[in-house]
Amino acid sequence: MESSPVELINSLASSVQNLKGIYQLIAPLRKSLLVPGQRKNISELQVEIQDTESKVQELKLSVAGLSKLVRSYADLIGDVRVAAASSDKFSELIELKPDLLGTLKTFFANKIRDEYTRVATGIANLPKPQNTEAGKKSGNLEIISRNLRDLIQQLRDSKSDEEQQIQDIAKKMSSQYSDMEATLSELLREILAGLESA
Repeated sequence: MESSPVELINSLASSVQNLKGIYQLIAPLRKSLLVPGQRKNISELQVEIQDTESKVQELKLSVAGLSKLVRSYADLIGDVRVAAASSDKFSELIELKPDLLGTLKTFFANKIRDEYTRVATGIANLPKPQNTEAGKKSGNLEIISRNLRDLIQQLRDSKSDEEQQIQDIAKKMSSQYSDMEATLSELLREILAGLESA
C-alpha cells in the first residue's frame, strides 16, 4: 500500500527530527574526539610561544649588553680626548709662559694624573676581546697606559727648572693619548662592523 503524500511528509519530518537528534548526540562526542588533537596543537603552540619569548628576552639582553659596551668605549674615548687636550694645553702654556713653569707643572701634574686614573680605570673595565686581533689591540692599550703612567711619574719627579724635559714629557703624553684614541676607535669600529654582519 502506497503512502499518501501527507504520510511521506510526516515520515520525512520524523526522519529529519531523528537525524537532528542523532547529530545532537554525536556533536559532543565529536568535540571530545577532536580535543586531544587540539590540546596537542595548543601545547605545541605554547612551547613555540615560550621559545620565542625566550629568544626575544635573550636578544634584549644581548642588545642591552652591546649598547652598554659601545657606550663604555665611547665614554672612554671621550675621557682620552680630555686627557690629551690637557697635555696639549700644558705643552702650549710651557712655550707661552716659561716663567710660570713651576706653577704650571704643579697644576697640570695633578690634573693629568687624575685624568689618567679615569682613563686607566676605563681600560681595566673593558671586557676581554674574543678574537686574536682585538686581543693585540687591547694589549697595545695596556702598554700605552703603562707608558703614560711612567711619563706622569717622570713629570712629577722633574725639577721645575727643567723646561725642555717637561716640554718633552708633555708632548710624549699627547702622542700616547693620540695612539690610545686611535686604538680604541679601531676596536669600537670592529664591534660595530660585527653588528652589521650579524
